[in-house]
Amino acid sequence: MEKHILIVGATGTMANAVVREMVERKYTTTALVRDLNKGKKVLPPETNLIEGDLADKKLLTKAAQNITHLYFHPPATINRRADFIVERDGLQNILEVLPKTVVLLKLSEIGAYDSPDFLICA
Repeated sequence: MEKHILIVGATGTMANAVVREMVERKYTTTALVRDLNKGKKVLPPETNLIEGDLADKKLLTKAAQNITHLYFHPPATINRRADFIVERDGLQNILEVLPKTVVLLKLSEIGAYDSPDFLICA
């Protein structure tokens, strides 16, 4: 079975490294990006790009089609009193549309600054 990963937060430092690793490992790699031009500049050309955000359930439904894995690393919400909290509401939206067989992946950068080899994948 072909592996197809959807990466949320792909233009950020951590998820960008994941995109590159997945492309190198020959996963079909799709990135949900808020800014298509930025995505084209910073991501490998093999990456499929979908422009939008986690508030758009119709777009998320389209983005989730045929994926086998999800890597979720959205930008942090600065205003914790905002009507839409990306880490909470965005995750809820995407979980509602994901096929039940999708493998969820999440990497935490907590403590990453302590290790110079943090981004080296085994």
